[in-house]
Amino acid sequence: TQVFDCEYGNGVDKIGDAKIVFAATDPKVLDITDLGQLRIFRGNEGRVFVGRVLEILTGQDASGQATCEVVLDDIARDLADGNTGLGLTLTDVSPTGMLSAIFGAVNAESGTNFASGSVDSNTVTLRKRHDADGGWAAIIADAPVWSMHARHDSITNPVAPVVDLGAFGADSGL
Repeated sequence: TQVFDCEYGNGVDKIGDAKIVFAATDPKVLDITDLGQLRIFRGNEGRVFVGRVLEILTGQDASGQATCEVVLDDIARDLADGNTGLGLTLTDVSPTGMLSAIFGAVNAESGTNFASGSVDSNTVTLRKRHDADGGWAAIIADAPVWSMHARHDSITNPVAPVVDLGAFGADSGL
């Protein structure tokens, strides 16, 4: 596949995105469909991004060659679009318990298979009710209770996308 340009990014408390520009004459471009899934591999690093196709745009590059630009959202968008349902009540839960409850509700509602990844431990517990919140929004709203942030990881586990919770980027005091 002839790729002219590829940009991707992901961040703490954010859903990543990507853009890939292909030669429009490449026959594999015809296999790309709206909401289809694409994976980006980079040299010896392997898979660095997994996303869902949002837009397929045709155009030309500076030399006049026909291009196909594909805009993607990280597959964590499925978690954002998934719903906690009405009355998801969290009672005295740990960070891992919060993730388990939200994933249970969202996975059942949307058919996804999100799972907990690396989760920092914390003795503080949470009591909260979620009413039809998006899964990602619920996690981002709850994580600060433990002074934590969320990070989606679609790379480590090829079977189930995972969400890590931790004090990412926190000052160690050293």
